[in-house]
Amino acid sequence: MFRWIAFILCIALILFSSLTVLHAPTLFTWEAAIGADEFGHFFIALSLFLFIFSVLPKNRAHRTSWITAILAIISLVCLLRPLTSAICLSYQLNSNLINAFDESASVSDVIKWKDLFKIGIKNKIVPENYIYSRSRSTNATTLDFYRAVNHSSTKAPCIVTIHGGSWHGGDKMQLPDINSVLANKGYAVASIDYRLAPIYKWPAQKEDVSLALEYLKTNAEMLGIDPTKFVLLGRSAGAQIASSVAYTLEDQSIRGVISLYGPQDMKFAWDHASSSDVLDTYSLFKDYIGGSPSEFPNEYKQTSAIMNISAKSPPTLLIHGNLDTLVWYKQSDRMNISLTKANVPHYYLALPWATHGFDYNLNGPGGQLEQACIDGFLHYAFKTPR
Repeated sequence: MFRWIAFILCIALILFSSLTVLHAPTLFTWEAAIGADEFGHFFIALSLFLFIFSVLPKNRAHRTSWITAILAIISLVCLLRPLTSAICLSYQLNSNLINAFDESASVSDVIKWKDLFKIGIKNKIVPENYIYSRSRSTNATTLDFYRAVNHSSTKAPCIVTIHGGSWHGGDKMQLPDINSVLANKGYAVASIDYRLAPIYKWPAQKEDVSLALEYLKTNAEMLGIDPTKFVLLGRSAGAQIASSVAYTLEDQSIRGVISLYGPQDMKFAWDHASSSDVLDTYSLFKDYIGGSPSEFPNEYKQTSAIMNISAKSPPTLLIHGNLDTLVWYKQSDRMNISLTKANVPHYYLALPWATHGFDYNLNGPGGQLEQACIDGFLHYAFKTPR
């Protein structure tokens, strides 16, 4: 009986661990992939136990045990992939960041072993809520403000975080842990809401980011921030908004932009979409932009950061997982090439094992690499005038 239980556990484990090497085909398996990618190391001991149990002398003679042992080894290799890949990337990260920017972007102690088995973060900060925009056409638009902790001066640089949600959903409380982490490192953080599709189409979202920046600058003294130092950080759909705004707004106070698994070329996304997408790309884009690229060419250009790159574009950090099910990693790959051609200071961290939203666990292999990259990038971006 115990041999059969071990066999069934191994079947479940192999299906789970395979998501570190294969694309998740559905939204349900995509969520499971985040678990395999960033929490998979919690299951390594189970794989080892199942292997040892299966090769014990009393079990060797049974065919089921040998199958279980093989599956346990395969699952172990899969579960180790994120961690081993992250360690390899961590050895190169410091030199890569320095080469991409300068010595101010140097980082150390990238992978913290003790943190890998922690859940959540310490010292969560309760944000202050402010209304940054109010109009007749919509309810008040708000932001959550996280004050900088132990900042050396009264004016802290400010990071504006823009949530994802396929332009239709999400809010300023999405994955809030990074906001507290950054605030505890001496940065102010403003996590903003923005008007959502399909009721509000582009450029309403750009206007909201601009209004949020205006509000933060106007109230800089009350908030304790430097009105000349902002970095935009966006996830997924928010990364598209952040990049497009940073590249087209011509605001010298935007010192940099951080794109976490965001679409940078909306026409490219439309051209490579299909009706079998995990997300219905055609419907999303029609709701957000209004229609197809042939119908709205100007809007597609405005929403595509890759089409607005110039020598004056702000420094950029791109982070994307190669197994992203929702936004093809080629979006960041192509953006990286275009930024290189334009000589814009930038760095692209490609995570071979990671899927969309891998930074749900900031203590996981991808989450720790992301934090290290952001640390180095912010040191550079806020030091370097535009």
